[in-house]
Amino acid sequence: MVDHPLQYQSALADSPVVGELPVRKHRMGLSELPVDCVLVAAYAGSPDIAPSIARIAGVAAPGAPGLASIAGPVSMLPIAPNTWQIATTPNTGTAIALALKSELGSLAAVTDLSFGRIVAIALRGDDSHLVLEKGIGIDFSDAAFAAGRVVATGLHAVHVLIVKTTPGSFHILVPRSFALSILEWLVDAIEEFKV
Repeated sequence: MVDHPLQYQSALADSPVVGELPVRKHRMGLSELPVDCVLVAAYAGSPDIAPSIARIAGVAAPGAPGLASIAGPVSMLPIAPNTWQIATTPNTGTAIALALKSELGSLAAVTDLSFGRIVAIALRGDDSHLVLEKGIGIDFSDAAFAAGRVVATGLHAVHVLIVKTTPGSFHILVPRSFALSILEWLVDAIEEFKV
């Protein structure tokens, strides 16, 4: 029997909108970030599992709701009460999911969303917050939405997670089947910002 390892395949690289990513338009940049994701939701009545999740993922536990914990390529994103999404480099999500299932047992549901369920789009540039504000009623400026903040919201009628990684830089996590639609929306929204 032949072993066929799973490989990450871009959902956006062949986009007729922009050709191959990364793309630089005006004062903004868009690129796809290969990512594995693991969803962890504590069951009602469970003790605080955030420290265990953080230890296994290799990050510090987030300090407050709405604040991500980022350590290099790994992010622990609080997305709802007692619910986190771990975003990490490809080919590491399954190992993290198995370790979490082993440690947390009956305290939480752990779902590996790797293998094509999530696409991460990086948006960067001085006016990137204005691009997002065209479609989302949130102030993404540095003063109101500091680096490390995360929000689960809707963009172009699609549920997304938006993480501000540094000033002027966002990661937008999108379900794979809607990634091209979100990319097209972003490309159109950027057109206003001429060099």
